[in-house]
Amino acid sequence: MKRDFLKPIVKRCAWALLAGVMVINSVILGDESDESSESRSIGGAAAVTGQAEGVDYSAILYDESNGLPTSDANTVYATSDGFIWIGGYSGLIRYDGTNFSRHSSSGGVANVNALYEDHLGRIWVGTNDNGVVMLEKGHSMHFTHADGLTSSTIRTISEDGLGNVYMGTTQGICYIDSEMKMHRLHDIRISNAYIIRLITDANGNVYGCARTGACFRIRDGKVNAHFSGSDLGIGDITDIYTKPDSSDKVYLGTSHGLFCEGSFERRFADLRKWRVRDADNPENRIDTSINWITYAADRFWVLSDDKVTYLDPEGKFHFLEDLPVNSSLRNMTEDYEGNLWVSSARQGVMKIVANKFSDVSEQAGLEPSVVNTTCLRDGTLYIGTDSGLQIIGTDQKPVTNKLTEYIGDSRIRCIMKDSDDNLWISTYTNDEGLICYSKNNEIRAYTTEDGLPSNQTRGTKEAKDGSILVATNLGLAVLQDGKVKKVYDENAGLRNSVILTVEEGANGELYLGTDGDGIYVIEHDVIKTIRRENGLTSDVIMRIKRDDENDVYWVISSNSLSYLKDGEVHTVDQFPYSNNYDIYLDNNGNAWVLASNGIYVANVKAILSGDEFEYFFYDIACGLPSSPTGNSYSELTKDGVLYVATRTGACRVNINQYFEKTHDIRLIVPYIEADGNYYFQEDDHAFHIPASSRVVTIYGFALTYSMVNPRISYCLEGFEDSETMVDKKDMAEVRYTNLKGGEYKFCMSVVNASTKNVQQVASVKIIKEKAFYEWVWFNLLCLCILLILAWALVRLYIGHRTKIYKQREQEGKTFVREMTEAFAKTIDMKDRYTNGHSKRVAEYTAMLTEELGYDNETVEKYYNIALLHDIGKIGVPSEVLNKPDTLTPEEYDIVKSHSILGYNVLKDISIMPELAIGAGAHHERPDGKGYPRGLKEDQIPRVAQIIAVADTFDAMYSERPYRKRMKFEKIVEVMIEVSGTQLASDVVDAFLRLVEKGEFRAPDDEGEGVTEVIDNIEKS
Repeated sequence: MKRDFLKPIVKRCAWALLAGVMVINSVILGDESDESSESRSIGGAAAVTGQAEGVDYSAILYDESNGLPTSDANTVYATSDGFIWIGGYSGLIRYDGTNFSRHSSSGGVANVNALYEDHLGRIWVGTNDNGVVMLEKGHSMHFTHADGLTSSTIRTISEDGLGNVYMGTTQGICYIDSEMKMHRLHDIRISNAYIIRLITDANGNVYGCARTGACFRIRDGKVNAHFSGSDLGIGDITDIYTKPDSSDKVYLGTSHGLFCEGSFERRFADLRKWRVRDADNPENRIDTSINWITYAADRFWVLSDDKVTYLDPEGKFHFLEDLPVNSSLRNMTEDYEGNLWVSSARQGVMKIVANKFSDVSEQAGLEPSVVNTTCLRDGTLYIGTDSGLQIIGTDQKPVTNKLTEYIGDSRIRCIMKDSDDNLWISTYTNDEGLICYSKNNEIRAYTTEDGLPSNQTRGTKEAKDGSILVATNLGLAVLQDGKVKKVYDENAGLRNSVILTVEEGANGELYLGTDGDGIYVIEHDVIKTIRRENGLTSDVIMRIKRDDENDVYWVISSNSLSYLKDGEVHTVDQFPYSNNYDIYLDNNGNAWVLASNGIYVANVKAILSGDEFEYFFYDIACGLPSSPTGNSYSELTKDGVLYVATRTGACRVNINQYFEKTHDIRLIVPYIEADGNYYFQEDDHAFHIPASSRVVTIYGFALTYSMVNPRISYCLEGFEDSETMVDKKDMAEVRYTNLKGGEYKFCMSVVNASTKNVQQVASVKIIKEKAFYEWVWFNLLCLCILLILAWALVRLYIGHRTKIYKQREQEGKTFVREMTEAFAKTIDMKDRYTNGHSKRVAEYTAMLTEELGYDNETVEKYYNIALLHDIGKIGVPSEVLNKPDTLTPEEYDIVKSHSILGYNVLKDISIMPELAIGAGAHHERPDGKGYPRGLKEDQIPRVAQIIAVADTFDAMYSERPYRKRMKFEKIVEVMIEVSGTQLASDVVDAFLRLVEKGEFRAPDDEGEGVTEVIDNIEKS
């Protein structure tokens, strides 16, 4: 036993093959719980058997010419996730409805004969010469003869109720138990037999048949029943089947084309036999081996080498005719939508799918022919061709009558039914003109003898007054009451009389589309022309149709789609195709434009907007049997059934119901890829990818095998806000880069192509592990580090700037002090009696300021102010200032003026406005008897109060040439005495405290000095 983890292969989408289908129950998006018969009723099987009303089917062959990598298919298998798997000599292939993906041959998957999905969703692949391989979530297990297989050629695989997987080989049966151990089934009756098929019933019993012509049953790992075909009287048994929901009946196919039903429990005493022959054509029968029996759409299906048939409830077989595969048919499977898939070992794989385009001509058995017109009357379809009239009756069979005989092989261009149920048949050859086929089945012909301008009639239109407008090659005729009442031709002023189409306007005016001269508008016999110079892109007008709802006239020319509104031509420049034939409007607001290559469908409002618009295109690949015929007329019924005139026959489609959602499609993400590694859903139903993932690729599939091409939108919520819209056939893997760690939701939706409404929504969760730097704690840590770093940098920067500022400040302060001291010295030089007075007062002021509790900055500032307190003395005459005798009152007033002079000198120094205060107010007194302003108490600036105390003390304690200093103790007494009157009391208190601390007394003071009161002290 070899265990492999399969490496990525070149074609990326093929990696889903490795997923197996164990992911089925967890990655199918949306609600898949209800797989009702209603959801399958639109499938190919129901369409073939007539159980889907109004729905036809198509048989499509896939081979090497259209996508399938090979033209041999030994088996085809539909797994429960919705994928189609094809096994052949070239290996294993998976199909998603758009792309075929080949599985890598690594791991032993090659030359595939059999496929099986077990109850765990694992895929078992039986090969022709390399044993069996089990695939599960990207892993594989390879079992060969080395593990106990009796033969390397595996023909069939099934599983019993115990989970044992049985493999029918060319030499008996082996099984693998739940522990993945190989066992051989020992029974002499089948030990070396070539096993053809194994199938399991509802009770877990395994039934099988072998090339010996016998059938058998396996229960609990043993063969407990065995019957030969000869014992049953039916010949060699070539196939066996039991319905999955049945526990009693089995169905046998024989080598001579017998289909049998019987019971093992009753030892086939209840055996019933059918000869497989076509109920509609008994000569068509199966006389050779039946290769495959299955059950789909409540019918049994039987395959021989070259035939496919089904058994109806009445016990009759019906053969499918004209299928693209008719050789080496091997098996059939039904997909989740109810479509049938048939493998052919020589031709490829055939899909039988429901088709909303019904080929009514083929169904009626009509030979292919170019159809120019269709018309429905009383359930009978009239088809006008290049070679006569075809009629399909209400029983869907061809009808011939006197009308078909009358017309013969004449070319018919148009058939119209009027309001009285009369048919008007425009013929073009044999000079039959216009034929009226009345509701009473009477025939009346109108030709040139009756006044028609030409017998080559092209089309008709019933006017509001009941008259019939007849377009011919030589003009327009108006028929009323069985007579030609009016003719518009060259004589009436038509420059070009070849009329291709005619329409009546809202006011009774006529619009004639010509073969080269644009549009003639005839109103009250006045003819107006609309040509290229009026906005048309071509003067060949194929069709004109009035659209009352949108208040326009649609114009289809030879090279464009246009419309007339208020008499002006507007060309639909955004329309994707130019060679169009006709236009029809459904009840959903869409326009169906018949063109030479198919049918375009777009919203009418979007077409009229002038902007780019979305459209849908349907051609042969979408089920249209053939392209529409040029300049043809197709019947549209009130119910929205359009009978399209095509180049091979008439087909039917209901344009009102075409986009109706009939079932949920499978939306699936089997795996995602991250940086070259593949990940599958885990137990929490989420995909988990590592934090290091840079490029994430999501492989989303919308699995549908129907003929429609639904619109799919997808979006990765958590990463992008807008949805991406694509057609199913254009879906591809979606790549995202640099996703952040976290939880995302990949959403897929099915959008109604007509109404734009969301019809189905599904999602899957993707979790990308967070990198360490994406966690909150890491971000907070980084934020803290950044804040700390920023704080440190700011602090460093501020510290550096502060240092510079302080240095500059200190330099400024030093400069100010030095300049102040220089001025102080200049002052003292003016007064010879007070040399050094200014500096001493400044020092005393600083001592007092500090004692009063002021900060250093204030102390320094007051020091500088005190230095210049007497600067005004510079303005006092020297003879007055230095007079040794007592001053006269006049002279004393001059001396007192130094306060005002000093204030005026210093008041304009902006760097230190307080300088002027000290000079101007240091002689003010708390009692108001000071000068120059007579300020009281708190009116006196603080610095002036302090300077006053320092100045007073120095005046009494300094030596003068004309006197001794006052005795220190006496000074203290005087200071106490004048406290509160001449000096501020709290400043004097500070002085006294300093005295107690030993301050103010000069070092050379030995107690000498005078005791009389000297200058600067005036008793109150």
